[in-house]
Amino acid sequence: MQPRSPLRCALLGAAAAFVLAVAPAAQAQSMHRCTDGGRVYYSDRACPASGSTRITTFGPARENSYASRSPSPAKLEKAPEHQAYLSPECASLSDAIRTARTRGVGYDTQSELREEYHRKCREQEREAQMQLREEEAKRRNEARQQRTAQQQERAQASMTLEQCREMGRIVAERKKRFDSMTAGEKGDFERFQANFSERCRGL
Repeated sequence: MQPRSPLRCALLGAAAAFVLAVAPAAQAQSMHRCTDGGRVYYSDRACPASGSTRITTFGPARENSYASRSPSPAKLEKAPEHQAYLSPECASLSDAIRTARTRGVGYDTQSELREEYHRKCREQEREAQMQLREEEAKRRNEARQQRTAQQQERAQASMTLEQCREMGRIVAERKKRFDSMTAGEKGDFERFQANFSERCRGL
């Protein structure tokens, strides 16, 4: 075997370095659409090869993609609240779109994901948003009813306390002249005192 020339070794080394540099970037910009048992989900990892799983790879993006030109890492957006009311497939696709920029997915791939979401999940998203609004209105109504009940309970407790204080004052005054009462007055007083003790117990 003839020894390799210095120029050939340099060219081979440069080619290997280029492949190593490009491969991770291409891999980071790949999005896989997988199905597992009828459930569709999206992942930046390769789908499992077993079962009925089907693999569709989006990307890698072209070199002039938005992600390659972005000067700084994108901030991860919070998942929208109505996503909880979407089907598993649409929720997974929504997550894939939401996290695409932070994972280095290119602009062209993001556009493909948005087009698929618009095609499959547009009507479902409207229904999910409507369901979310209904749930929020229901929670607000329940909270309002609870506040009203608490206010009424506090008002009733305050009124009962005031009434018991007045009854206690009457009992104390009548006790002072109990001996001078007639038999009928004593009977009325004893019934009033029993009512006071029953109604105002613990206050």
